[in-house]
Amino acid sequence: MQAQLISMVSEGVFDRVPSLRVGLLECGFCWLPSLLWRFDKDWKAVWREVPWLKARPSEYVHRHFRATTAPAQLPADSTQVAELAEMLGAGEMLMYASDHPHDHGDRPEQLLEVLDGDARDAVLYRNAAALYGLP
Repeated sequence: MQAQLISMVSEGVFDRVPSLRVGLLECGFCWLPSLLWRFDKDWKAVWREVPWLKARPSEYVHRHFRATTAPAQLPADSTQVAELAEMLGAGEMLMYASDHPHDHGDRPEQLLEVLDGDARDAVLYRNAAALYGLP
């Protein structure tokens, strides 16, 4: 999934198709903050090789991608879960997924517990409604 995300952004897919939105399903999301940090850092060194990118790669990802909460693979410490949610921008980036009937052992509720009411509502329904164009 990481390779696909990097490829789509680096190759300028979203400048050619600005209305395209992508759901990252069944792949977790805890890897996103570190990937985006590295992607932006490396882009600063090679931006001349990808002149079609008009913004930092992380901006494209936040604009065009959404990830689901299952499987979560969250840290056990709720403080770290809160830090992860903040780094990711969980209230804008995540959509709730129960992954029913599978049981991966992680609890998306642990994430929901660290979010404020507005961010929790966004994860539970508003982000998915916006992605899929629902009222």
